Amino acid sequence: MAKAFSPRLVQRMHDFIEEQVESLLAPGLDGGLFDAVTELAFPLPVMVVCELVGIPPVDRDLVRPHAIQLAKAFALYVAEEDRAAAHAAVAWLREYIGALLDERGRHLGDDLLSQMLTAEVAEEPQARLSREEIVDNTIFLFFAGFETTTNLIATSCAALLGHPRELARLRADPGLLPSAVDEFLRYDAPIQATARMAVEEIEIGGRTIRPGRVVVLLLGSANHDEERFEDPERLDVSRSPNPHVSFGGGAHHCLGAGLARIEAQVALGRLLSRAPRFEPAGEVVRIPSVTFRSYASVPVALR
Repeated sequence: MAKAFSPRLVQRMHDFIEEQVESLLAPGLDGGLFDAVTELAFPLPVMVVCELVGIPPVDRDLVRPHAIQLAKAFALYVAEEDRAAAHAAVAWLREYIGALLDERGRHLGDDLLSQMLTAEVAEEPQARLSREEIVDNTIFLFFAGFETTTNLIATSCAALLGHPRELARLRADPGLLPSAVDEFLRYDAPIQATARMAVEEIEIGGRTIRPGRVVVLLLGSANHDEERFEDPERLDVSRSPNPHVSFGGGAHHCLGAGLARIEAQVALGRLLSRAPRFEPAGEVVRIPSVTFRSYASVPVALR
């Protein structure tokens, strides 16, 4: 998967992301009012992941509602009323991606599905991917590349609205965008908690975690650890070093970290450069969640 998700493929997406951000910002710049969630943070990652995977433009509105339902399946707790829709979304996406994969087998392109098919027939036996692995990992990318990046862009905009001094610093020095995005990832992590199952006995802090136990890891809390971060409750768009754990670590470091950073940097960079005014235009509305830092609305005044 890491070989298929190459830096070259991610970099190729840069121009596409810029074009999409420009088109999404246009109505807000014309009208002066803008919702950073519904008009930017929500639609942009769906467009990007569809383009990355190789979903034809004509099918993207068809795929979007299933990707939304799929995201509900990745919370630490899935409400009973959400389970049937999540199962149905997985079944629909498996069938759709499977058919698209068969088409790529006949006509390779330069999208991620084609890259994964190429990896499947590599000479090293350990690099082979089965059809099921390609389909299911592609479906997981819809969640990983959609829900999390939506939350990153939304939390970034909310953080800037709540910290006008840091907003002014970023406006004055766009070169701070890379460090600013990492600070937004730390300050209000898109995923607040994740879970792992212990496969062997682990000693931590004088306690024993037995095999088979599920451990809930509080990423949001780790990102505010006073022993790792100076003044962790302060938003600092120039913070360096910034060893946050919002992308995980080690073998489980997020494959799409580079793409998520590009999306956020382009979205925020264009937003601030195209809109001399960037101010609150109403109440910011959070979506209650233990797992995700989600927003329903982040209203902004633009001019």
